[in-house]
Formats: sequence, structure tokens, C-alpha cells
Amino acid sequence: FSIASDINVAILKLATSRDARTLYEYLRSHDVITSYGNGRSNIGLSDIYIRITVGNENQMRLLKGLLSDYTRGSY
Repeated sequence: FSIASDINVAILKLATSRDARTLYEYLRSHDVITSYGNGRSNIGLSDIYIRITVGNENQMRLLKGLLSDYTRGSY
């Protein structure tokens, strides 16, 4: 599904709130701007969602690498 936005964000839906919180903490530890659940958002996401702000191509590459490492368990 998609949520309309005028900013550069990725929204990830995870299986459980624990999964979402774990990924949120991992990304925040690498200085990725992230909100968990409602966070500072006003779009009403539950706690199984993570919203990630990406500003440029370098940040997108960093995010891609971090997510790849995370899904492989090599973090």
C-alpha cells in the first residue's frame, strides 16, 4: 500500500511491534532519522510501522546497506 507524502520518507510495516522497535533502535543507532509508530507523525501509524526520512542519494545508499545488514543479521 502507499501513503501520499510530499517528503522523502519510507514507511516499513513489520510483523510485530517488537520487530519494529528493534529495527527502529538499530537505525537510530546509525543516525538515521526515524519515527516508530506515531512518533512525531500525525498520520496515525500503529507501533508496527517505522517511518524513515531520506534526504539524498547518499542517505538512500546508507539506508539500503543498513537494511541489508539488518536482514542478514550482520549488524
